[in-house]
Amino acid sequence: MTLEEFSFSLKAKQALLKDPALRERLALVAANAVTVLVKRRVFRDGIAQDGSLIGKYSTKPAYFGIKTPGVPKLAAKGKTPRAKSSYYAKGGYAEYRQAVGRQSAKVDLNLSGATFLGVGAGVNGSGLPAFGIKTKEAQERIEGNELRFDCVTVTPNEAERQAGRDAATQELKFILGIE
Repeated sequence: MTLEEFSFSLKAKQALLKDPALRERLALVAANAVTVLVKRRVFRDGIAQDGSLIGKYSTKPAYFGIKTPGVPKLAAKGKTPRAKSSYYAKGGYAEYRQAVGRQSAKVDLNLSGATFLGVGAGVNGSGLPAFGIKTKEAQERIEGNELRFDCVTVTPNEAERQAGRDAATQELKFILGIE
């Protein structure tokens, strides 16, 4: 590379580093990396932020609605007037989850998929992509579950935050042609 080519390359990289779109791209890469890891940890593996299991589903008998959006419909079941619009599960929420085709061995906070969809990359107060909870409904469900199971769930842990930083660093190296 000649001195002139090197100078041109350096000026091009300086201009790129000043471009606001680069900051947005790197933030999006980081947010997506964190999203993948948090969703895998919580909604697939049922693991809280601290590495422990989120919990176990209740086996206390209860009634559950039969028209929950995103959940397969069940036939009404029970012996009370309430039974016309609900499903009675003698084995509690764990039995109800099994009846609608969901696993019940560990808490994974994923019944209808609404909370799963409410977590991920969005836009923060600065207008940049960031990981977070995207809807008020998802926020309320998450807070309720965190109280119920006495653990932090979708807040990224340090390893997940570091993975986001590492992904952004790798993206910047790729853009700049380093390594």
